[in-house]
Amino acid sequence: MKKTTLEIAQKMHADLVNLTLNQVAKKYGLYNYESVRRVLKRYGLSTTPESPRFRRYEFLQAELGYIAGVIDGEGHIAKKYMRVSVSNTSLPLMEWLKTRIGGCLYKKTIIKTTTTQCYGWDITGAKARGLLVVILPFLLVKKDKAKEFLQ
Repeated sequence: MKKTTLEIAQKMHADLVNLTLNQVAKKYGLYNYESVRRVLKRYGLSTTPESPRFRRYEFLQAELGYIAGVIDGEGHIAKKYMRVSVSNTSLPLMEWLKTRIGGCLYKKTIIKTTTTQCYGWDITGAKARGLLVVILPFLLVKKDKAKEFLQ
């Protein structure tokens, strides 16, 4: 099997919208559909549209850029816990992240009475990995951290 990179895996995953696993294998010079599955699994990408994991084809490019911007500005990527999290005072933003991506939304504890209510959102495991794979091209500040997470 040829050595693959994250970019090739992303292209394979995008091709699955219109091609079968065997057609993707043939296109990329892999032995069979199982080889494609192994490559996609290595990068936390699903092989079927019905998979409960993060699904790339549901997002517009603008949304992926916006999500990347939120994570760049307000987010945290923790490889140790396999978690991507965002903290913000805007409840509508946090609800939008939960609705569009999934994950967990929660209120953060307020220490000072003068502090505005803060909310947290996070996503873990394979969904976090899948999210980082699809927003990686759009990340600026946390691109290196995301690449480290995906290793």
